[in-house]
Amino acid sequence: MQTDARYFIEDNQYKANDRFELKQARVWLEGYFFKDIYFKIMPDFAASSNIIPDGYLDYAYHPAASLLVGKFKPAISLERLQGDADGTFLERAFPTYLASNRDVGIQLHGAFAKPGYKTETVARPYR
Repeated sequence: MQTDARYFIEDNQYKANDRFELKQARVWLEGYFFKDIYFKIMPDFAASSNIIPDGYLDYAYHPAASLLVGKFKPAISLERLQGDADGTFLERAFPTYLASNRDVGIQLHGAFAKPGYKTETVARPYR
């Protein structure tokens, strides 16, 4: 949750200038079903119209090949994938604003030599 409050001390005449704003209020639900289908639904309650920044299904068939369908952050810009607290600087770099924040679509993604996974080859008999 991110909030912003503006109160002016010696402004008794214009109380309308004092305000409290809810900048971001996101509660998300994420989990999995059928062992390898993951989901995430994240509505934003602070927006003027209720929007869903993230809502997707991720079919993790294999560590090297997973299929992501829905609305999510595309893996194009590293700074977009990092949270606000993980950034090195207060402002993001200019090229970051050229990349899209979130997109609706399909993404084939995966990882090789991911920590926790062991790379194996299956020995098959020669026929």
